[in-house]
Amino acid sequence: AEQHESLASVNPKWAAVESIKAAERGLSASRSASTDFLYLSLVSATSSTAIGEEIGSILTPELELQSIMSSGSFQNCLKLMERIILANTFQSKFASSRLLPIIKGKIKHTYIFKNHAAVFYWTVKLILSDQDIEMEEVEKVEVAEGTEDFESPEPPAAKLLWVFNCELIRGCCVTTMAWNKKNPDLLAVGYGNFDFTHHKPGLVCCWSIKNTKFPNRIIQCDGVVTSLDFSFNNPSQLAVGMLDGTIAIYNIHNQDIKSCVYSTSESPNRHMGPVGQLKWCHQNLDFSTKDCVDSLFSVAADGRTSRWSQGSSSLDCVELMKLSRVLHTQKSTGNTTGDKSEQNCVLTSLTPGLTFDFHPVDSNIYLIGTWDGLIHKCSCSNTQHFLETYRSHLCAVNVVTWSPFSLDVFLSCSSDCTVQLWKQNHLHPLLTFICIHGAVEDIKWSPRHATLFGVVSNRQLEIWDLSLNILEPVIIHPAAPTVDMKNLLFSTQTDCVLVGDSSGVVSVYQLKNLHGKSSQVTQRQFQPLKNE
Repeated sequence: AEQHESLASVNPKWAAVESIKAAERGLSASRSASTDFLYLSLVSATSSTAIGEEIGSILTPELELQSIMSSGSFQNCLKLMERIILANTFQSKFASSRLLPIIKGKIKHTYIFKNHAAVFYWTVKLILSDQDIEMEEVEKVEVAEGTEDFESPEPPAAKLLWVFNCELIRGCCVTTMAWNKKNPDLLAVGYGNFDFTHHKPGLVCCWSIKNTKFPNRIIQCDGVVTSLDFSFNNPSQLAVGMLDGTIAIYNIHNQDIKSCVYSTSESPNRHMGPVGQLKWCHQNLDFSTKDCVDSLFSVAADGRTSRWSQGSSSLDCVELMKLSRVLHTQKSTGNTTGDKSEQNCVLTSLTPGLTFDFHPVDSNIYLIGTWDGLIHKCSCSNTQHFLETYRSHLCAVNVVTWSPFSLDVFLSCSSDCTVQLWKQNHLHPLLTFICIHGAVEDIKWSPRHATLFGVVSNRQLEIWDLSLNILEPVIIHPAAPTVDMKNLLFSTQTDCVLVGDSSGVVSVYQLKNLHGKSSQVTQRQFQPLKNE
């Protein structure tokens, strides 16, 4: 020992090696996780010096390989390689979704591998020669004047491009989907299991077109996820509503998301029932300035509509509306001239709220769909009374949504197997569409075509184009035999639609041969629908 101490005082390298040997003798021979972490820390700290070379010679090949595999640089390189391989594999489908030319032919790959100081560096070069690439072009068929015999255009159809799916979400159901406000390729999907005999916690996965086989972010939630939405002002903030009434806000900018930034689990004003829907909305609370505040709104099965604002350490709640159930009763009174009936309104318990949507221009106006089949038009400045009540659905209103083009038109769908088209100054629907395959789960307007909307029932996807046909959908795509379709979401940039089902799979379909053109239209396209 004295000899070793004298050598250590003369040669600092020998002291470093001896310290490692002493640590190795003091630990168990089973190479536990703490031992591996010690060796990895020593290698990464001294890899750029001569001492690192001596330490590397002491490590066994198995331990050295394990330290390399667990290094952050190697993990980032693997992620990059995975994205490049998937981009090459699905290039034709990705290009079809963006209406880009498809690359045909051989693509040569050159991989350069380098190992330095127990860290891997990968470099990938794609060598594309002019002879190997062929761009797919759409053939244009010109019909000469006076020619009667020519092929009719192909009918509209939905073509499956790819799916977002992995082993992690097996056995879960897709409950909600939302696009990121800043990055249109970032998709947040909520999952849950409503089988209370095999209850599982909720899950949120953030998917990207860069990797369709595994999500970029995974958020473990305490309850089943029922609704989610991204913030406008801070796109990295994701609000999540759950089955137990809790609302949590997560920061997806962090690589490892273990806890939420805000939560209403301990708030006295938290919802006491499942959160039907939540949504961020721009509102100008100070009319003296033009600055808009990003407020979070929610509606739940406890019959309350609330607005949430971020405080110093919690979410502050302001109650907007209580959804009181209104019953109309008639009371008869007798007199000398005959019987006279009087109509009275009786307020009973609160009715569950399932969905809501703000007006695309006036953020002070919003619609609420209830469990009783009613649609209430409300104002943020009037928290006591409904502005209008639309009565036509016989069962619960699952979704209500304003048209992004015609500002006084909105759609609603219900468990009574109908979809109804409304104008806000009419108390009766303009059109009613019947679905013969059961309850209508979701509806969405197309952000690119003014008269196009999608409908999802349990057994099929329907695409309606009111400019072509108001009697039947232009596209019908059936669901797989063993699954039910649950959610619908249009792509904001292309003619693609995403469908979530009961098996946890999100399918991306391309809508082909749509004859309508994407344009900013006026209300003249809805003139034939008026029944003044």
